[in-house]
Amino acid sequence: MATAVKVGKEGTHGTVASTFTSVPCNFSSVLRQANKVLEEDRQGQDRHFQMVKGQAYNEWEVSDSGIYHDTIGFWLYSAFGAPTKTVVDTIFDNSFKFTDDPTSISLQWQQPRRYTQAYQALYGVVDQFGVSFSAEGELTYSASGLAMAETEITTITHSWSTARPMPVWGATVLWNNGAFTKLVSGSISVSRNRKPFWVLNNSQSPGSMNIGARTVEVELVLDFVAKTEYDSFKTASILSTSNKGLQIKWVDAGVTIGTTSSPEFELTAGSMAYETAEIDTGGDLPLLKINGKAVYNATNATSLECRVRSSKDYTA
Repeated sequence: MATAVKVGKEGTHGTVASTFTSVPCNFSSVLRQANKVLEEDRQGQDRHFQMVKGQAYNEWEVSDSGIYHDTIGFWLYSAFGAPTKTVVDTIFDNSFKFTDDPTSISLQWQQPRRYTQAYQALYGVVDQFGVSFSAEGELTYSASGLAMAETEITTITHSWSTARPMPVWGATVLWNNGAFTKLVSGSISVSRNRKPFWVLNNSQSPGSMNIGARTVEVELVLDFVAKTEYDSFKTASILSTSNKGLQIKWVDAGVTIGTTSSPEFELTAGSMAYETAEIDTGGDLPLLKINGKAVYNATNATSLECRVRSSKDYTA
């Protein structure tokens, strides 16, 4: 059963965060402990007599949760890296780009119902982060990753803000730096290929989390009212006009933060390439299904950028 989680930024990998924030989401975690039943040569035919504890780490996951402007940045910190901040209207534009060794996070959660126990895991890293959206559905994110082996802690108490999830319909799209009104649904997913790494240091937990290669996968469904995008696929073109191959900005206009601003969540793939495209005529209207990747963009110095306008200063 999923539950909410408290998240804190670590100043040093594996050292508990100094402050924690409650994040409403569908969080779950599993302890992976490789206990060993050793084979022993003793008198007789039996081979197994004793067991020892083995290497241990946690795998955690956040599934299909709403995007809150004042908490989404904690996952972005570990999926991308520390943001740069611009003050706008007494609030903050937090801009996240990929760094090689992102900030790690401490996680605290509590088993719901029945027997209640709280747990804590340090050195949390994001291995997968994705955003999904549909014009007739919802705007959600998912994240998963690793952490050092959990420890038991005393019962935790959550504290909630008044922020609400971003609405999916409040979106505007730039396609090759031009206004675009054909996007029906899709997803943008980040993979970082993180894995636990052990050394002999008198601990079951990994000594560090390895740093893997980054990829950004893009899946899009478009209203097929013209063949422009299909032609781009056939010519193997890369979208990158003014470094805005694809930019999607969601604004919750029904909420005011600062003086006159609203929460914003924006994804920019400065350069994007289509690998496959398929015309789907099986529904009421023809659709174009595109799969591709965000390509490293030297001007933006990243393959994907995420900006969060929020009352939360994620650099603090």
